[in-house]
Amino acid sequence: MTKVLSQDEVDALLKGMMEGEVDTETDEPSDEDIGIISYDFTSQERIIRGRMPTLEVINEHFHIYKMEPLRGQCVLVVDSKLVFSFVECFLGGTAKRAFKIEGRDFTAVERQLIQKVVLMAFTDLEKAWAPVQQVNLVHVRSEINPMFVGVATPNDIVVVTRLKVELDQTEGAIIICIPYSTIEPIKGKLYSGFQSEQLGADSRWTERIKDQLQDLAVNVIVPLGTTTLTARRLLDLKPGDIILLDKKVTDPICAQVEGVNKFIGSAGLSNQSKAFKVNNLLYPQ
Repeated sequence: MTKVLSQDEVDALLKGMMEGEVDTETDEPSDEDIGIISYDFTSQERIIRGRMPTLEVINEHFHIYKMEPLRGQCVLVVDSKLVFSFVECFLGGTAKRAFKIEGRDFTAVERQLIQKVVLMAFTDLEKAWAPVQQVNLVHVRSEINPMFVGVATPNDIVVVTRLKVELDQTEGAIIICIPYSTIEPIKGKLYSGFQSEQLGADSRWTERIKDQLQDLAVNVIVPLGTTTLTARRLLDLKPGDIILLDKKVTDPICAQVEGVNKFIGSAGLSNQSKAFKVNNLLYPQ
């Protein structure tokens, strides 16, 4: 039987609720809170929307390698279809035959042949990295089980590059996985981009610039000579004084184009005007 509160008990209960002496909250979660998970924004865990490449390489061949002098280990993954195609081609067959992926481990011969392909890929990767950072790719080991790769923890950030490879009628992928901690010391170089070391000159553009420069006006000065005077001597100069220069009248003089010595010659008169006769050409070093 439900007990009925007296008026004094009701007044005491209301007073306790207003003064905070009586707890009005319940510890049981409401229906609205069910399914809500607290999230720590300082953690490196991320909600990723899209493809998860790791799940696509379960049955493939993993090659762990180092990028010296950078720290850490990276992974190069070769699609199992490509592995069997490479082996078939090395042994004199073609890549047109369909292969049945049985999930078995690779034989010793298959491992040796695919390692040769991987080492060739390392050589090309070193050349590709050369304009940004000189690296030496060192093969560490090979795995077929992704559980034994272990180059990064689940919370680490990695950079994944997927390369599509077509070999006759066989199509597969080579995946390069690099932990962010490995390339973090050189991230400034990777963000800035780079240009090829060998830039080919455009002959048409060069000729067009030459045509435009031919109509450009330049200043030509022919100094007759120089000398050094003290401030007192300079202040004492008056009309009729003679200043001796560092050149004789018979000495050749140099003509300057925009401040650069270009011609050697002699001064004279031509059609009652002062003139300069070019005897030799000079080119700046």
